[in-house]
Amino acid sequence: MSTKTVFMGGFVCSIISIFMNIIAFASPYWIESWHRLSRREFQKAGLWEFCFDGYIHPDDFHSKVYYGCKWVYDPDYFSLRDWLMPTWFIACQWLSVAILVCLLFAMVIEGVVYMRLFITVLQGMEGMFMILCSGSMFFAGLMEALVIIIFGVMCGDREWMNRPDWNFPSWSYAFAVLSGIFALMAGAFLLSGARRSIDNEMALLKKRPTQMQQHHMGVANPVKVQL
Repeated sequence: MSTKTVFMGGFVCSIISIFMNIIAFASPYWIESWHRLSRREFQKAGLWEFCFDGYIHPDDFHSKVYYGCKWVYDPDYFSLRDWLMPTWFIACQWLSVAILVCLLFAMVIEGVVYMRLFITVLQGMEGMFMILCSGSMFFAGLMEALVIIIFGVMCGDREWMNRPDWNFPSWSYAFAVLSGIFALMAGAFLLSGARRSIDNEMALLKKRPTQMQQHHMGVANPVKVQL
């Protein structure tokens, strides 16, 4: 396969990865309670939003009742914040922010490479750009895997949710998994494209001295024309 074909494979995988990551990042469906339950005090939660329907925390002496979906940093959740956001949950939040930054950075560089390969006539250094993108995508994919493992294990902690058997990882969590897979695929494509691009650039550099040598020999030995 050519460098352009391999790069396009990585470019498409990167677009899919960042699209799924943004949906997972913003949606409140990382964990959800079973719909068959007659009473769902806890309904669903994402990285930045929790939804309740008549929930009363056992340690709340004021017995405040919580309804609806609110941002996790909403003042109404102030008394619940230590419970809603344990250390592992905050780690997942910050890792997810770092993942999004890495994906956006990679997409900007990939946009530059796309323009140089398909739109402009400028050539050179595409291999180095693709290595940079590949490293960013691999880093994002590995961090996504870490988030998936941490959240998948700790969401069953009874100190976080009293009845974890009533809840299940929902579609936002699945989108995060797919985003990590496509990020790793994009990293592999871009690394392969970088190797091809660097090999092509090295081959061109090896040809240039030969062409220059032939040019100088032609000038030094001009053809004599018989009049």
